Amino acid sequence: MKVSELLKFTDITNIAEIIKVKKHISTPEKLLVAKEAMDASVEFDRGYISFDSHKKYLAFIFAVIEAHANLEFADTWDERVAEYDVLCEKELLGHIIAEFQHSYETCMSVLQMKCDDLLALNSVEASMAKVATSISENIDVLVGTLSDKLSEINLKKIIPEDLDFNKLQRLLNKFK
Repeated sequence: MKVSELLKFTDITNIAEIIKVKKHISTPEKLLVAKEAMDASVEFDRGYISFDSHKKYLAFIFAVIEAHANLEFADTWDERVAEYDVLCEKELLGHIIAEFQHSYETCMSVLQMKCDDLLALNSVEASMAKVATSISENIDVLVGTLSDKLSEINLKKIIPEDLDFNKLQRLLNKFK
């Protein structure tokens, strides 16, 4: 059932029957709810991972309701948010979630654990990205400086014209 269809009902005393609420969902379904919320809200910036908390919450609400009830939100994000706002305005959201409250809380815990796992990787990956970026920047500076210095060197001034390269090679071989 679409959210717009639910809004046509005037009596919601039996909302659990109307939207066919499941009080419990399986662990794989809970992981899928967490994944959907994370996918909608994770942000990457120069090796750092963060979450848009508002998007995470809304995506979680959409996913957890769709997993527990025969209720479908719209296809676009803006339409979904508008439907969420109407459910809140009509005081239906709390009633819907209350029908599977325990499972809702478990899904929220799974989401938090998965976010914590991802953020724990964040510190290692971000540190490595910082090191790699720093090395890359320093190498670029070094290469630029060496290039400038080498272009300034006049080899004719350093190497005598009458240098015997064979003698120099024999001398160097003695130090091996």
